[in-house]
Amino acid sequence: MGNIAWRRKQVLLVAFFLVVCADSVRANVYATDIQLNGSQSAGVLVPGGSLTISYILNDNATGGVLARVFSGTNVVKTFTSASGGAGTNAGLNVLVWDGTWDHGTNVFQGTYTVSITAAAQGYESWTNITDDGPDFYVANPRGVDVNRNTNSPYYGRVFVASDSNPWGIYKYNADGSPGDEGGFSTGGMPWGSDTDFPDYSPWKIAIAASDEVYVDDFSGFGMVYGFDETISARSIINAVTTNNYPYPEPELSGLYVTGAGTNEEIWMGDFNPQGSAGVLRWQVTSNGTAATNDTGTVIAPVDTNGALSSGVWDLAIDAEGELYVIQLLTN
Repeated sequence: MGNIAWRRKQVLLVAFFLVVCADSVRANVYATDIQLNGSQSAGVLVPGGSLTISYILNDNATGGVLARVFSGTNVVKTFTSASGGAGTNAGLNVLVWDGTWDHGTNVFQGTYTVSITAAAQGYESWTNITDDGPDFYVANPRGVDVNRNTNSPYYGRVFVASDSNPWGIYKYNADGSPGDEGGFSTGGMPWGSDTDFPDYSPWKIAIAASDEVYVDDFSGFGMVYGFDETISARSIINAVTTNNYPYPEPELSGLYVTGAGTNEEIWMGDFNPQGSAGVLRWQVTSNGTAATNDTGTVIAPVDTNGALSSGVWDLAIDAEGELYVIQLLTN
């Protein structure tokens, strides 16, 4: 079996789209962190010059890598690497286009696209593709999510919340290497500063289709903060605040985000064993926050005589819109 996903991004003079595929159910190899001349922005190619294309593979491309440069729908340059060759190894790979056609003459100035197709034979069983060691150590992980937006330059980035020293968010590329701007950030937040509940901050993580990274602060009854993909302090927004609580002191956990643009929604479960509000959903406004005094729509209420009979610890929603919850019945 195989899986195929693709993305395409036009830039000023040189751009890219990505095709990833695999030949097994349990292993996908794909390229992420694609950069042009060391930047995720447009790469400018002057005729007679060169362009450096770099990318990270999450695993070895045992089926090889095919890279092609397009002018519209026409292929102007082709690069191939067999298994084990340059450009097929897990981690950072680099190739250089000298600005020529396959037949050797210089291309004209214009808009070009670059495709990278990585293939793998796959595995017969679940396989750990990164080493266990200090580079991947998180003292007390509480939440994890992966950017699955194939139109994002941060596609494949992994975020892990740590609520023990150091408190904050770890950022990994798909191969486990740290993010280019650094592998850890607090986002300017005083995580873990709550003297009563330091071990619940930060908590769950959810990444929106808009690339917004939402983080639950469970020590604050479930306030939600939003960040950009670098977890920059200057990007922080207060997505769900005390003004959005269904009552004064809920215990909002199980963060999840669905939709995009005007249809983006934040979902949370109320864990309070003394009187849970159940599963709630907030509509996200254009600035990435729930509207002031929007106390959420109850999607699945707690009924002591029903299936959902106690507080919600975590939740998820599948591609068909089915809602799954974890409820803690006893301690």
